[in-house]
Amino acid sequence: TIGQISVGCAIGCLDMRFNDLGWRDDCPALADWYAGFSARPSMVATEPKE
Repeated sequence: TIGQISVGCAIGCLDMRFNDLGWRDDCPALADWYAGFSARPSMVATEPKE
């Protein structure tokens, strides 16, 4: 859904710009969801390089 895409992109931005936040420790269920979501071919193909 558009909601999942939005959350996935927002988390990707967090990882790219604020990698030291350590959000995965505070939100393990979200981290598990994002691990699967970010591995989707559509997400891998559109991942920013920098």
